[in-house]
Amino acid sequence: MTLNITEDDNSLDLELVMKVAQYFRISKQDAGTEITNLKNVIARWPEIAAKYRLSGKEKDYMSAAFDLTD
Repeated sequence: MTLNITEDDNSLDLELVMKVAQYFRISKQDAGTEITNLKNVIARWPEIAAKYRLSGKEKDYMSAAFDLTD
């Protein structure tokens, strides 16, 4: 049993998400819209972290989880 995105690939890659969207009956347009929405929410994580008073050390620790480098 594997948790791959495709038969050969389990990379965390948004381009891969676009390639396989059709297998989940999601149009490329809808997939693109959802990716944009996701990026917009993730971009706000520092604001949300501040709201919950995370320390600088905690934010530094978590920052890699929110990296959207394309």
